Amino acid sequence: VGRDAFVEMVRPDVSGAVWDMVVLRAALGFALFQFGFSLRAEGEPAWVLGALLLANGTGGFVGTVVSPWLRRHTNERSMFTVALVGSALVALAAGVVFSRITLTIAIFVLGMSVSVGRRALDATIQRQAPHARSGQVYAGLETRLELAWVSAACLAVALRVAQEIEPRRPSPA
Repeated sequence: VGRDAFVEMVRPDVSGAVWDMVVLRAALGFALFQFGFSLRAEGEPAWVLGALLLANGTGGFVGTVVSPWLRRHTNERSMFTVALVGSALVALAAGVVFSRITLTIAIFVLGMSVSVGRRALDATIQRQAPHARSGQVYAGLETRLELAWVSAACLAVALRVAQEIEPRRPSPA
């Protein structure tokens, strides 16, 4: 990877887009694992987790379909804003009015937001970092995004393990 590609990737508009995408991917990884453990702990049937996974996939598909329309009517920065704020507001609403339906809607919107964010990131790189459009740069970027997803999922696992261990500790006598 040449120096020009590196310089372009650290520009504020490009690196900001990368960080926005890291946040979206991490949120999805954390949410899927945290909700999966929570549903299991609450004794929810397996089909509820299946519905969440279906909602995530469907949201991703819808995000891919609506992204070109969004891009024609707005810029990449606005696409990220809509994705981040939209998913945060829906997640907040699902937390306030919690049910299977609101949880499924929140995961659908998060999946859609990740997809819209990915299209916005690709457009940002194509427009702002033409030297960084090589396969090597994209492979490194995708690796970082996947590590964000996995790290957040591991955080959800660690939190669940900590919750399981805490009640089992003997009380001091």
